[in-house]
Amino acid sequence: MKHGARWESGEAAHADLLNGLTRRQRTFILEKLVGMNDKNAALLAGYSLGVSRNTKEKIWKLNVRAEFERLMEAFQMQVRIALLKKLEAEKRNGKSLSYFGG
Repeated sequence: MKHGARWESGEAAHADLLNGLTRRQRTFILEKLVGMNDKNAALLAGYSLGVSRNTKEKIWKLNVRAEFERLMEAFQMQVRIALLKKLEAEKRNGKSLSYFGG
């Protein structure tokens, strides 16, 4: 193998990693964030049927779980901010705060 070919192969492997996660791991996380169950998220991410049946051992490694939790917290914060803005706008416009039955 030529040095250049090895370098290109290493570049491709590095490009597939982002924040220490492979493309399949990132896709799995995104599918989970939109509500897929583990099996379907794994299949949609390109994992085999065997892996999709055993995601706890095969996919949910510490780095995957940490990134999922980080993104889930960020998403929840955005939802809270949007809800608070909506409630403030309703209060300014004299509308009832229907989210809390008031």
